[in-house]
Amino acid sequence: MPYTSGERLPGERASRLGHLDVLKSPLVKKLCESFEDSSAPKPPATGQWQAISAAPKPLAFVFGVDGSFQPIVSETKPYKAIAFVKTALVMLDQPALSAIDKAEPHPFMIRDILERSQVYHATVFPLRYIDIPGQKLYDAIRHVIFDSFRDPSLDGEIFQTFKWLAYEKWDYQKRSLPDFQCPHCESAHATLTLRETS
Repeated sequence: MPYTSGERLPGERASRLGHLDVLKSPLVKKLCESFEDSSAPKPPATGQWQAISAAPKPLAFVFGVDGSFQPIVSETKPYKAIAFVKTALVMLDQPALSAIDKAEPHPFMIRDILERSQVYHATVFPLRYIDIPGQKLYDAIRHVIFDSFRDPSLDGEIFQTFKWLAYEKWDYQKRSLPDFQCPHCESAHATLTLRETS
């Protein structure tokens, strides 16, 4: 409990011991034990992984996906916060990389390989005390996501990839998504149709 200053002790905003009871939770105890355990985590018992050596020939292209999330908080009240989010897909072209001199690689050759082998998208999300005229924070975040799907520099590939995953198009069978309720407008028949908004 917080308390005011007295004759012998200064004031205390909040008790430093007020949350110790949380350690009585079995889940919290397991998390703390796992955090303090220095051994490597055990791999999952089942999985869909296949060894690369099982491929009939060496892989010519390897794809890597990465992303970052960086929240920024202003230093003055009301401590506004936004988050920069960036995702990237990089293709490692083994034949092109093998053509580069490993002892003295030419920087322009590396630049050219990277320019044609990377796809990235960056955006900003409002987190706290960001005022967008005519929109609530919830709606602003939904519109940022919608604009990200429509990123013109990627020719709509993000949305097409999302539909490919949602409809499981890899097996070439026509599928319909089961009806699901939109968490915003509460419509019982949400779709993945990309429509323009006013």
